[in-house]
Amino acid sequence: MGAAIFVVFMVLAVGLDVTLTHLRGVARRPVRLLGALLVNYTVVPGLAWLVVQALELPHGHAVGVLLVAAAPGGPVGAVLVQKAGGDVPFAVSLMAVCNVLNTVLTPALAVLMGVVGGGSDVPVGGMVVSIVCFQLLPLGLAVAWRARHEASALRARRWFDKGTRVVLAVAVVVGVAVEARRITEVPPGLALAATAVPVIGLLAGGLMSSGGARDRGSVALVTGFRSMSVVLLLVTAWFPTVETVLAALVCSGLMLPVTAAGAAVVRRLSPAGPDVS
Repeated sequence: MGAAIFVVFMVLAVGLDVTLTHLRGVARRPVRLLGALLVNYTVVPGLAWLVVQALELPHGHAVGVLLVAAAPGGPVGAVLVQKAGGDVPFAVSLMAVCNVLNTVLTPALAVLMGVVGGGSDVPVGGMVVSIVCFQLLPLGLAVAWRARHEASALRARRWFDKGTRVVLAVAVVVGVAVEARRITEVPPGLALAATAVPVIGLLAGGLMSSGGARDRGSVALVTGFRSMSVVLLLVTAWFPTVETVLAALVCSGLMLPVTAAGAAVVRRLSPAGPDVS
């Protein structure tokens, strides 16, 4: 329940930062969005697969890492774009599109990478419910709120801005503390692979996208943070083993401090974009 509240809070925070006009502006630049999707669904999973093969991870650990790599669109990535002064409308759009595509492309990537067989049942219903209830619905409510009652939405946005800073700071500290203990109990290869996934996302998103530093930084941060809700649903359905769950949790715990560090770099390198209020 706590994780669900955290996700909804994050989505509301970024949703209040955009309007329908902003989102239509993103839609008028489909090439940029398509390029970011290509990086998320081909480059990141492909490089993660190579890392897993090179490290010769045990099957259970490898499955957890590869499922994380195959599921882009974690909402915290859009929040980090917001904190870094990046292109929030684009980040929100990329996050939303990734989550819709995850219902089809993440299972397909799992088959291509040899994680599961082609006939495996996919928990599509659970994925759709999770995506709609915890991401698309809060996002739609936030955008609608701003469209109908802009003054109150902007006041709430300031509160959410302060709240997300506190929540993210606490999450980073707790995540580092928990994972510092957990990493001492897992094979070094798993810790390395779990760190490699967000690093690959950050680098691939930044280097292979178009535009200036602000545009590239926005793609990098969204690409660096994967959708753990999708991952945990697939792990539960396909591989509810200690090794796979541990691998997914280690990836989740390391993802936030790594991408938060990336957000700090993006903020320093890119000038702030225009205020979307």
